[in-house]
Amino acid sequence: MPTKIIKTDITADSNYAFAYVIDDLRVIVNEGVHVTSQYAAALFSHQAGSALINSGHIRSTNGDGVSFENPVNAGRITNKAGATIVGSVNGVDTDRAGSVITNSGKIRGLEQDGVLLQDDAANIKLKNFGEILGHDNGIHAFSSFNLINAGKIKNAGIFMPDAQYGILIETSDGKTSHITNLSTGVIRDDIVIWGNTSLSLYNLGEIDGKIRCSEGGGDTVIINRGVIDDWVELGPGDDKFISPLGLFRRVEGFGGNDRLVGNQFKNLLIGGLDRDTMKGGDGADTFVFQDTHDSIAGSRDHITDFVHAQHDKISLFNIDADTVAADDQAFHFIGKAAFGGTAGELRVEKHRANVIVSGDVDGDGVADFEIAVHTAQLVEGDFVL
Repeated sequence: MPTKIIKTDITADSNYAFAYVIDDLRVIVNEGVHVTSQYAAALFSHQAGSALINSGHIRSTNGDGVSFENPVNAGRITNKAGATIVGSVNGVDTDRAGSVITNSGKIRGLEQDGVLLQDDAANIKLKNFGEILGHDNGIHAFSSFNLINAGKIKNAGIFMPDAQYGILIETSDGKTSHITNLSTGVIRDDIVIWGNTSLSLYNLGEIDGKIRCSEGGGDTVIINRGVIDDWVELGPGDDKFISPLGLFRRVEGFGGNDRLVGNQFKNLLIGGLDRDTMKGGDGADTFVFQDTHDSIAGSRDHITDFVHAQHDKISLFNIDADTVAADDQAFHFIGKAAFGGTAGELRVEKHRANVIVSGDVDGDGVADFEIAVHTAQLVEGDFVL
């Protein structure tokens, strides 16, 4: 591969500081060298197979730090430890499918995104061992990508947007983006999914914000063994949230047949619509139902490990138990007794290994919702009414 080594400073005030002019060119920016543009992207390529190895400082005061444009030819960007790529707009902007971006230094977008992946930049591989910072988003992806975020002990692997999200994925390609956040990795602020896309997330580190997939269109799989320091909103697909060791505040399934698995801590699990399976694990867990449609007769939600001695609770507090009366009414627990034709009755009935919880909110004597709970018995104190 032809190689161009930039050994001395370059400053441009009317064009790119450096533009690739042939295919398959590798550019090396030496340590301590400054490549600066006051007009456009500091380093620009529209050529096929471009590669960049940066040990210096690339900066644009009026554009992107590095811009690789050519959707049919992959590129490779390597930002070494101690090196910087800074753009007044985006730090790195690319639409090259199959490209590889490896960062051990600092990438920053002062007005928009640290790393912007355009519509055609599918299957990007992004490895971060340093810092990616954006004004709007740390990473903004319009196409599927694969991220491994490892970081270092001090300030490394940190996505720190000043305004919007740590990672924003808004794509309609129907593919899955994969995020692995390793034990030293930190994603600061929310991870947000918009559009017809799926997310696979494996977290061993820290996510200092929400995970919001409720406006996405695909299936979500989240395995958490680290810390999620806010709530998780899954999407409309058949999602899985499994947290065997990690910490999280709450998880909500929204639509789809979801599987939610907690751990030994106090977990708050909300299945949402459709047929969900929830397991709290050890600790005082709360299983929340917010509407009669969350667990309808014939398509019940399943709570697989309700333990009275651990102070587990089933919360029906947000459901209006009497839709006939004005205002919001609480349920009246009637134990094993049959419905008596009065709105607001809540009953339990043993069925094999489960206890079936059912409620009548309109007084017609027919269950408007049912929940299957794997336990020996349920008493009134097991509910938040």
